[in-house]
Amino acid sequence: MRNILLIILFFFIQSSDSKVIEEFESIDYSTVNWMSNLPDDKLVLLINIPGAHDTSANELVPLAESMARTQNRTIPDLLKFGIRKLDIRVALWDSFEEEDIDDNLHTCHGIFDCFYKDDHNTTRNLTYKHILLDVKNFLLENPSETVILWTQSEKGDSYENIKRACELMEKYVGDILVKYDKHLKLGDVRGKIITTVYKYYDEQGEEDYHKGLDGQTDLEEIHRKYIDKYYYNSWEVTGEVKVQEVLDFFSTYNISIANAEQSFEKDIDKFPFCYSIACTGEHQSILPFPKNQADIVNPFILSYEFIKGHYYGWIEMDYASIKLAKKFIDTNFVE
Repeated sequence: MRNILLIILFFFIQSSDSKVIEEFESIDYSTVNWMSNLPDDKLVLLINIPGAHDTSANELVPLAESMARTQNRTIPDLLKFGIRKLDIRVALWDSFEEEDIDDNLHTCHGIFDCFYKDDHNTTRNLTYKHILLDVKNFLLENPSETVILWTQSEKGDSYENIKRACELMEKYVGDILVKYDKHLKLGDVRGKIITTVYKYYDEQGEEDYHKGLDGQTDLEEIHRKYIDKYYYNSWEVTGEVKVQEVLDFFSTYNISIANAEQSFEKDIDKFPFCYSIACTGEHQSILPFPKNQADIVNPFILSYEFIKGHYYGWIEMDYASIKLAKKFIDTNFVE
């Protein structure tokens, strides 16, 4: 009976209007080169950076739209909006012709594959290689900027997925690739891609792959508080719950950027390896779907009175818009 209700609810939501789905904004090119207004000695860790959660989940098969769609613009558009952190989920296809082997790492959101429309309006699978080339083209046109590529394995063998991602990065964007480090300054990475996954060698000299960022235990504790509370009843993980979680995140490091930089220089361990939060994404939850939560959380973010010159970190959003991006971008500049 519960499965039948879920199916009915799914088709109701699929056919219903959504405030975020219908919000198509024209591109405001004032955000394209916003990093050009920041000094070269600015630590990347301490820039308030707008990001897009599950960035590639813009186009999926029709039956997955309500369940897994998280963005309503393409990655090139999001970059022009000012988005500088891309959350990309990848998985390998096993069967591929040798001449097409570079397309065997595709993007997905959970079990659902992601797609895009080519220049002929033909729907194609959105591959990792395609995203790498999109980002590289953007940076060639906008050398004052940097893009943080946050790659995660979504399904299948995590080691093989990340290994393949690293191989493709070296092949297609190796000349502009920088490993993330909390010491990085903006001047070191203008026109470059910052990667959080990379090949390294362990103490025994064996090849291995770094699979992401560490040192976020304080942030994870906040997230677990909400996940654990509602884990057994996913119906209760509402947009209002996400708003409260976001407020908790904001309060963690709501200090002035100037003081943050001074504290950072005095005590490098004061800050986590990276302070990054997802405003609207939710893990281990079946309902409600991303667009329903974004309809509540995104207006809250737009109405929230951010303080210019204060530190909020790298903030990912579902259904990222130019208005949301500018809210975070503006906090980096004190008039």
